[in-house]
Amino acid sequence: MSQDFLYLLSKEQLNKKFISENIYPNKNLNYYLCDDLSLETYIKLCEFGFISTSIILENNFYLLPEIQFEYAILDFNNLHISKKVKTLIKNSEYKFCINRDFKSVLNQIQNYHKDSWIEENYEKLLINLNSLKNNNSNF
Repeated sequence: MSQDFLYLLSKEQLNKKFISENIYPNKNLNYYLCDDLSLETYIKLCEFGFISTSIILENNFYLLPEIQFEYAILDFNNLHISKKVKTLIKNSEYKFCINRDFKSVLNQIQNYHKDSWIEENYEKLLINLNSLKNNNSNF
């Protein structure tokens, strides 16, 4: 993160007009702060293209939404895998899989990255979000 300050986004600013006029055109700032941990706000951040991690500043927990200047999308149905990588996968102990045990994925991230962005508040938010998904939500 190489910017000098973090702008605090409010729930009220998460609307098409504000985001289109102030966030998307700004090529100098891509990290923001958000102190609203509600599912509604997190979902709005996602819908506007933010990818959020978290941060603790001065003993306060914040979401750290980022608008990336460039994006990458994995289209698993049309994923190109180079010959070198195919050979590596075929001839070694590496295996690519998608784990649907959400809690296990969170635990493994926390085990692997001791100082990860998935601290208690963020973990609760993600678990609640996953519960929405499992209840046939539109998100």
